[in-house]
Amino acid sequence: MSSLPQAGSAFPVPAPKTEPTPAPTVTDGKFAAFVGSYDGGQMGVLVVTQEDEKLFALAPGSERVELVPETTADSFIAQPVGSAVRFEREATNKVTGIIVTLPNGRVIKGRKTQSQN
Repeated sequence: MSSLPQAGSAFPVPAPKTEPTPAPTVTDGKFAAFVGSYDGGQMGVLVVTQEDEKLFALAPGSERVELVPETTADSFIAQPVGSAVRFEREATNKVTGIIVTLPNGRVIKGRKTQSQN
């Protein structure tokens, strides 16, 4: 009659479980200063969010678009629509507004009303 192997000797010891790395929060992302709500007047409220290392914008009645950084600070291109997006800052370097130039040349300005934390 054969005896059973000692506990743990027949199989390798499982690797210790590691906690999943949490997604970056608004406060630790490279685009954190831009995230928030912007009052675009008649256009409505534009909401800017960050997911991982990407920045997105959502305007009322439209699809979410990615804001791709340009070489100029605080400037982005909304993809796939091609709108130019620039964020405004005050003297203390706090983001206070957004300017969107649509492909047809129409300019929409929005004032930052709320930061997302």
